[in-house]
Amino acid sequence: MTDQAHHPLGSAFETDIYVVDPEDISRIGESRVGAGRCESAVEALNRELRVQVVQVVWAGGFEPPRLPDIALEIMAAADDVNTSADSLAKLIHRDQFLAVRVLRVANSATYRPADRRIYSLAQAITRLGLVGTRNVVVAAAMAQAVYRGPRAKLLESYWRASVGSAVGFQLVEQVAKKNADAAFLAGLLHNVGKPVLVWILDDLIQRKYRGQVSFDAVAPELVHLLHARIGAIIAGTWNAPQGMIDLIAHHHDRLPPAKQRSAVRKLRLANLLWEIWDQDPTVAVLDPSLAEHSAFARCGLGEPEARRVLELYPARIAAMLAT
Repeated sequence: MTDQAHHPLGSAFETDIYVVDPEDISRIGESRVGAGRCESAVEALNRELRVQVVQVVWAGGFEPPRLPDIALEIMAAADDVNTSADSLAKLIHRDQFLAVRVLRVANSATYRPADRRIYSLAQAITRLGLVGTRNVVVAAAMAQAVYRGPRAKLLESYWRASVGSAVGFQLVEQVAKKNADAAFLAGLLHNVGKPVLVWILDDLIQRKYRGQVSFDAVAPELVHLLHARIGAIIAGTWNAPQGMIDLIAHHHDRLPPAKQRSAVRKLRLANLLWEIWDQDPTVAVLDPSLAEHSAFARCGLGEPEARRVLELYPARIAAMLAT
């Protein structure tokens, strides 16, 4: 039996690395200075900034990002059983960026049989399927409209991780014969609060604290503690199903609501699969011994199903991130 304490999954599956307690958020405005020492001016400003970010989040004092109208049209059409590949192709042709993304994914090694390259969007849609095309479009639209800003490298890392989680969550649900299509969207949306928190922080620093406060000194904690709440708000403005909104809101809870507990476990597993793959994106298959880890059993997967996830994940994520 594998020593789980030394697995890449380790004991982090349900530990403080991922968990957020309500008291963690309530202590954001507290001084971090130990007894016997006065708070420095910089520390006081950092604390003041943290409090202001919380106030903005709790008051909903931010502009939720919007997906491009063409992306929303494509998503609606892809979810309509009466939509044909040709009619969906005509819609996608209206946006060069989305058209290129669909063709790239369709021509990736995962989807391209016998090295047969295609150049027609209609053929690409037939190859990916309507739902697969929708997933590519949503991921690309979010990269275009949400994960954009001055901190390009950080925002791109957030986007890649969201796609990685979406692929992992979809695979876990697929082998469990559950709703894999909804899982992809939930994985893609669950961290959408992160780029918005970056926008909020940058805006406050530029307007009130320019040259006085370091973004890097406050961002990691605030993003970790607050992104689930903001993400749920944004998902609501995008008319996501209530179950998905609740999952986004509670995916870092120590004890999620009973209805969300199974999905939260699977989403956390998907996050960890991304982190493992991202350490070495050249691997063709994730370490098969990971299938023995109890993280999979907690998600209701036996070792054969877990091995299937580990086998399929690298090619699927490489296809979705194809450049």
